[in-house]
Amino acid sequence: MYLVTGGHGFIGSHLCEKLDSFVAYDEPFETDEFEKQLELPKAVFHLGAISSTTECDTQELARLNILSSCELLEWCVK
Repeated sequence: MYLVTGGHGFIGSHLCEKLDSFVAYDEPFETDEFEKQLELPKAVFHLGAISSTTECDTQELARLNILSSCELLEWCVK
């Protein structure tokens, strides 16, 4: 099983079509809730982010694009 963050986006959805077993995750990564729902994946494809150029809330961009990425990476290292 593979984990694909942003699995419902343009690139993520096409990647999921090629994988035999995957979980598409499109919410901000939160370790506590996530660990209850998922077995350890073979690999993680991190494609989830706010990519809109019209988003003006820099704190929200930082929270979703940077902090959740860091939390995902920390979870992968465990």
